Amino acid sequence: ARGKLPLPVEGSIKARFGSQRGSDERLSWDGLLIDAPEGTPVHAVHGGRVVFAEWLRGSGLLLILDHGQGYLSLYGHNQTLLHEVGTWVQPGEPVATVGRSGGQAVAGLYFSIRHKGRALDPLAWCMLSA
Repeated sequence: ARGKLPLPVEGSIKARFGSQRGSDERLSWDGLLIDAPEGTPVHAVHGGRVVFAEWLRGSGLLLILDHGQGYLSLYGHNQTLLHEVGTWVQPGEPVATVGRSGGQAVAGLYFSIRHKGRALDPLAWCMLSA
């Protein structure tokens, strides 16, 4: 699936993987921040099982999907979460709505892909356009 997954929401990318996060040079983004209107549906990039669906400090309302073989996708700063832990979701299925939870000044989606706990660049896995 590398390079073939859709982004979970349409919008401009406000922060890229590895770019500086805030004013501290030591902090960098471990995912993407995608600008999208509040309430916009967030879609699963691949099928999987919901393993986390609640508030997490710094991430706001966060949903994590386990895709198997150590791969996870994370969707943060949501307005609402549409599934509970244990639910299986299909590729492209809505899993949340874009929000500004977790201290964000403007609406947007935090999106990250992890493999065995290590953050990967989502743009290496996702297409920028359909």
